[in-house]
Amino acid sequence: MASTPIPCEKITVGVPVHNGAEFLERCLRSLAEQDYKHFQVIIFENASTDASKEIAESFCAADERFQLRPSDALLPAEDNFARAIRFCSENSELFCLRAYDDYTNETFLSDLAAALIADRSKKLAVPTVVQQKNGESNTIKVDEAITSVEQFLQDCKWSAHWSFPGSWYYGLFRGEQAAEYLITLPQKLGGAWATDRFAIMRFMLDDAVVVCNSAIFYCHITSSSVEKYTHKQAQSRLSFRLRYFVGLLGFWPTQARLRLIRKIKLIRILWKTAREHTHYHFRNIIWGVKAS
Repeated sequence: MASTPIPCEKITVGVPVHNGAEFLERCLRSLAEQDYKHFQVIIFENASTDASKEIAESFCAADERFQLRPSDALLPAEDNFARAIRFCSENSELFCLRAYDDYTNETFLSDLAAALIADRSKKLAVPTVVQQKNGESNTIKVDEAITSVEQFLQDCKWSAHWSFPGSWYYGLFRGEQAAEYLITLPQKLGGAWATDRFAIMRFMLDDAVVVCNSAIFYCHITSSSVEKYTHKQAQSRLSFRLRYFVGLLGFWPTQARLRLIRKIKLIRILWKTAREHTHYHFRNIIWGVKAS
């Protein structure tokens, strides 16, 4: 049987990094070993004080597909990601981000590119996610029905919510409009917490996501983001959850033809989704239990 042809559309991969020397070499080596050939990797080094810049320079010297764009002054992490998104989307139709401590299988780019090229209506191709923490691996199972609003509402219970890994944020995007979503949508929430899933929901409710199980994304899990970005006060947690819910309502799926009962069901599910994505259950909001 003939093998499936590998797509040849240009892909730009952005790697924002600050003090990531412990994992950066593994991340960049994973990209260098991709079977997809028509891509470039831009490393957005952010005033690191460890060996991150030197590691990046060594890959750039050895492989012309790698480029370094350092920042002399330390930027907030959100700003470094934003400059990566802008640059990548301006340089190619297909683009993705890569966290410096994550890596993938060799067919990651080619599999996701093939999925987007096969269906031009899709704006985001997402992989199978394997979470790695304390030496253990956990493959996240996802019901692919969630990528169709009408199908999901037909099949799910009223108590359901959109459940998927936040690491889908590191899938493959198409177009400058997608980049604009990634940059502007988190600003509407007024904080970095849960913004990865919030951005993905914009594509989800447009029926613009395609799942590609053969692409494998290995995600390194730490607790630092929980400690850094979660809201500490009950009022701010409640306010954030409400903003998240209102933001989801703003993504209302105009392409779906929904009867009144389905519209009510959708509102109920979006409320539950806001709760699950922020981890701000009322017991957490009232008693100050740490989000998990």
